[in-house]
Amino acid sequence: MPQRDGLYDLSTTGSTADNVFATTAGAASTNVIDFGAYVAGTASPYLPAFPSRIEGAYNPPAEAVGDGGVILGVHLVIATAPATLNSMTSGTLEALWDNTSTPATVVASRSIAVASLVPNAHFFLPCPQSSSVPGRYLSAFTASVGGNPTTPATGYMWYGPKTGGEL
Repeated sequence: MPQRDGLYDLSTTGSTADNVFATTAGAASTNVIDFGAYVAGTASPYLPAFPSRIEGAYNPPAEAVGDGGVILGVHLVIATAPATLNSMTSGTLEALWDNTSTPATVVASRSIAVASLVPNAHFFLPCPQSSSVPGRYLSAFTASVGGNPTTPATGYMWYGPKTGGEL
């Protein structure tokens, strides 16, 4: 399936939030996104090339698109905060992209302070959109840092365009 400006659900489908930042060992998102078959004769998923044939016909001045040209990424909205932190100091959010249905190559990562893990906090992790993307499958990964909370945070994750207001 070609990549598009849609939302791809990474957490449990429906109204159930996934546990996030549950352990220092971490856990991958419930769902893995399959961006589709490779372009014939290449080792890349079917993603549109830039510039397109039409855009290639003219030479506009250089311009920044979005945040450094990256407008798609992993979103995480916290549903419930972690309780009884047990030395937890922060959480790690990673985007994993690979050629297997269990992605393991980290293409983007960020640390989130435990004080920021409050209900309705919306985090965004920009992901690369170039030919250097290492495969057709994408998942998200969260881990606690410093300790395992007794009750982990819960949240909803998806892959899609930056919409504004994210942390």
